[in-house]
Amino acid sequence: MAKRLNPKEVMNELSHITITHSRQAVAVNTKFIENNPNKSGAYTNLGTPYSTTELYYNAIADYTRALELEPTHAEGYFNRGFAYISIKKYYNAIADYTRALELEPTHALGYLTRGLVYNNVQEYDKAIADLTKATELNPTHALSYFNRGLVYNKLEKYDKAIADLTKAIELNPIHAEAYFGRGLAYGNIQKYVKAIADLTKAAELNPTHAESYANRGLVYNAVREYDKAIADLTRAIELNPTRAKAYFFRGFAYSSIQQSDKAIADYTKAIELNLRGTAHEQYE
Repeated sequence: MAKRLNPKEVMNELSHITITHSRQAVAVNTKFIENNPNKSGAYTNLGTPYSTTELYYNAIADYTRALELEPTHAEGYFNRGFAYISIKKYYNAIADYTRALELEPTHALGYLTRGLVYNNVQEYDKAIADLTKATELNPTHALSYFNRGLVYNKLEKYDKAIADLTKAIELNPIHAEAYFGRGLAYGNIQKYVKAIADLTKAAELNPTHAESYANRGLVYNAVREYDKAIADLTRAIELNPTRAKAYFFRGFAYSSIQQSDKAIADYTKAIELNLRGTAHEQYE
């Protein structure tokens, strides 16, 4: 007869197993389940190491079993929802986060995460509502303001985007993507000096982010500083040589300073990359 494992011993052992050893965590918890099939916590804990090793379907099965045993366990819904996000089953994730938030209505991170999922499925009003709730529950969490600012950018509500991204930067002054997002918003309302300053800061904080250089290059094109535009778009191409728009706008800058051969070469490259992208989408 198999020795019955002590749940406390199992939990202690699991607490010392790192993510890099998550397969051992699965093995330990599986043994515990064999001896304690009606303990919901065992299934919840088993799902967690599965998630870290991208065995999301197995994780979902274990979280589901845990929730069958304990249907009011909010953590189980949060965890299964995250696993659904990982396999891009967004509406399943929304359903789980909704149930979890019914059980724990003050869980700021839950609203933030569901807001991100709503953003992914382009339900922007719901995304804003959730991200707003997240800021109300945790006013010092930069990511809630940051992500709401990105949604406002998508909706072309640039003043609101700038306000949110400014708040995110106040809370986290080294958040490169917040400077990048605010730079885009400033560019879209033709506040080019501020756009250049923010995109410059984004590039300083993340020197390998091609889009910071590419978008600063677009702003330099807009203010007719074509040499600076060419330098930035060249750097963007070095970092991401498959970005058709960078070639196109560098071609525009070359044509603006009468360097026709270089402009034609860049336009040709942009067309080739666009055609490849279209063919790839059709193939998929």
